[in-house]
Amino acid sequence: MSYEFDDAQNKVIDGLASKMGTVGFFLSLAGLAVLFAGLAGLLPTLAPIPELPGQVPPEVGEAMSKWADQVKAQDQTRVYYGALAGLIQAMILLAAAMYTRRSAKNFQKVVQTAGNDISHLMQALTALRNVFSLASTLLVLAVLLALGAAGISLYYRYMA
Repeated sequence: MSYEFDDAQNKVIDGLASKMGTVGFFLSLAGLAVLFAGLAGLLPTLAPIPELPGQVPPEVGEAMSKWADQVKAQDQTRVYYGALAGLIQAMILLAAAMYTRRSAKNFQKVVQTAGNDISHLMQALTALRNVFSLASTLLVLAVLLALGAAGISLYYRYMA
């Protein structure tokens, strides 16, 4: 048994596929931009600390060197956490883009092919479900992290 959507239904599905394709494209661009920004954030940690001029007294040079080492260690930790956060965000954006674009292609197949509308529709809905499964999981995780952070903050503010 095969089912074919009529022209009016195909027009609605085609419009949805077009919009989803556009959203998926821009999610891909955003994911790549965040990925490159996260990787570019690591570049300062690879740069050497400049040497002090020779006329600086040795005590000042040693103090400056210790201070630079402490700052670099603290900055590297922040940079690594920032880069890690950026890479996680990039993976999430790219996964959402992939599922959105896959769903859009399957909705487009519903319009462009004959005889397989239901199977293409089910594939499109499966990919769309994956987008919302990812989003709902991340939202629950974000709420739990926010509640945990608030609890820790309140504990240290009032109990410690």
